[in-house]
Amino acid sequence: FHVQMGIFYWNLFQGDLGRSLLLGKPVLEAVVERTPVTVSLSIYSLILTIVIGMAVGVLAALRQNTWIDGVATTFALIGVSLPNFWLGLVMIVLFSVHLGWLPTSGYVEFSENPWLWFRHATMPAVALAMLQIGLLARITRSTMLETLRQDYIRTARAKGLPEWRVIAKHAMANV
Repeated sequence: FHVQMGIFYWNLFQGDLGRSLLLGKPVLEAVVERTPVTVSLSIYSLILTIVIGMAVGVLAALRQNTWIDGVATTFALIGVSLPNFWLGLVMIVLFSVHLGWLPTSGYVEFSENPWLWFRHATMPAVALAMLQIGLLARITRSTMLETLRQDYIRTARAKGLPEWRVIAKHAMANV
């Protein structure tokens, strides 16, 4: 066993990851072949995380101690608590099997057909993003609440600036 491990690590040090038993080709070739799919899914997941996480956090902070805050906080807590593999399975059963809205598997390149790419990548991207959405929403909410209590926000409101401008220009810049 230790001789096999030594040979494996020596080959690994030289850039040889071995051959895939499942695919029958070098592992490095299989990884490079799948990198564009991974990158596109990661970018989509990141965009979902930033847009939804920030929006939920800001909305919760602006409507502090209302039902909107309660729903947003619950959503964030669920996002942090759910294992993404379980969420993925539930989404497949709900959105693919029962509702028929999204495909159960597969991948289409964005350059080939953006709409089909969107349909195929949505469930995996949401499953990957839910944890980060919950975390970002909670952090954004607490940071926004702290920022809204600052003197410069009070000054901007006292100058008569519209509330959307106070939030968008002054508060969001520091959140």
